[in-house]
Amino acid sequence: MKTENRCSFEIDYSEIPGEKILPFTVSLNTEESVLYPSEGQLQKFCYLITGVGQDLPQYADLSHFLLNICSTITREDISEITVSINDDPQTIILRQKKIQILQQNVLD
Repeated sequence: MKTENRCSFEIDYSEIPGEKILPFTVSLNTEESVLYPSEGQLQKFCYLITGVGQDLPQYADLSHFLLNICSTITREDISEITVSINDDPQTIILRQKKIQILQQNVLD
């Protein structure tokens, strides 16, 4: 059953004041995500992280991206995790409490 969604699908962190500007937007890719799976289909969340700043001292670099999920979701509930940077698939190490992404220099 589909219900009305009242959540925002995007946040622009570059508009949030602070000592350093975090020049990134994070948005839910609703075209690739499966928010309301049909019977037998798996739910899927796809996020786009887009740099909107410049390589200047007032801008912070993004070194980590953490998602918080319900404590009732177990490793067995997660069927697949993929990460790509500029369409380049990254190596992922899945541990009990965290996911580590091994990557080359993102700016290369």
